[in-house]
Amino acid sequence: MADPSVCQCGCGSILDESPVPSGRMPRRFIRGHNRRSAVVCTVFDCGKRQHAKGYCSTHYGHVRRRGNPVALRSPVRPARTRPSHTDLHWAAGFLEGEAHFGYGGSSHRVVAAGVRRAPLRRLRRLFGGTISMRKAQTIRHRDCEIWQVSGARARGIMMTLYTILSPGRREQIRESLTHG
Repeated sequence: MADPSVCQCGCGSILDESPVPSGRMPRRFIRGHNRRSAVVCTVFDCGKRQHAKGYCSTHYGHVRRRGNPVALRSPVRPARTRPSHTDLHWAAGFLEGEAHFGYGGSSHRVVAAGVRRAPLRRLRRLFGGTISMRKAQTIRHRDCEIWQVSGARARGIMMTLYTILSPGRREQIRESLTHG
């Protein structure tokens, strides 16, 4: 049997000794504590309170985004080849339909998403960057992969492809570069 003078959530705090009104049960938890606060994340050595599906909010977010609660971010890879004129035109065509050129938070960013892995790997081979997995949010959607480049490399890609992109994409790049 648990000690009636200690909070039952597992925090070990001592309950106040105020008298219990007649007909009421003695308090088992400190106000604001509850039964769920005793349940911790299932990831080894985490210790945070569970948020959903056995994980804390951090690890649950990793499961949703990467499919693994302890998956690390993909390493940023350098470009492996120098893009030819044909490669640049292919990249411009692909990024015209599948990408976003922007400034987010503290750096410039070029992001492209797709269900097929081959075009994103080709972009990574040409320009470097990372490819990560995004799990589908609903049954109707499919898992997709995201290629991303940020910082000076993203600015370089924007300026290199600027002249061969559509006017709409050029405007997006101009807005991005003026905010940074």
